[in-house]
Amino acid sequence: MKNKEPLVSIIIPTRNRPEGLQQCLAAIAGLDYPRDKFEVIVVDDGSSTQLYSVVELFSEKINLFLLKQDHAGPAAARNRGVQQAKGKFLVFTDDDCRPTPGWLAALTDFLSKKPNSMVGGEILNGLPKNLFSSASQTLVSYLYSYYTITKTLKGRTFLQRIILLCQKSVFLRLAVSITNGGSLPPRIGSFAIAGC
Repeated sequence: MKNKEPLVSIIIPTRNRPEGLQQCLAAIAGLDYPRDKFEVIVVDDGSSTQLYSVVELFSEKINLFLLKQDHAGPAAARNRGVQQAKGKFLVFTDDDCRPTPGWLAALTDFLSKKPNSMVGGEILNGLPKNLFSSASQTLVSYLYSYYTITKTLKGRTFLQRIILLCQKSVFLRLAVSITNGGSLPPRIGSFAIAGC
């Protein structure tokens, strides 16, 4: 891999799921991407469980930061991570996700070719034989197909699906637009920018 990859900030909101966070960080530690070209920002959203010991397991393997905040929800935790991010690109994932080794390289390769884009998608069930996981996937797939446009709920704007990657400058422009009452382009991706 060439060493001209952009610096990427991976932001992970978490709350009371140390086992899931540990598995997520293990997967991130296995990424096929230069270690000096990404940082991981874990935002503890008011956990009653101590997460420092989980983060410490990976501190020698990846550039990793743990931020703590009072419980305000995953959107606020993501926004807190954005405030601390040093990367040109922002990548959002959840503590129950397990990125594959080529995940980050594929995302940044695409965005390098289309820098003002947002790369997104839906999450697929990794446990198809588990009845609860399958039921959850069916529900999520239905909701994704139903909510095909931007929705507003209680004054907060929600975009369909989840943004996996975008330039930090694009994200911040979008946040400012929403905060100032601006409208969003149709089909822009999906991320809840709440509390901006």
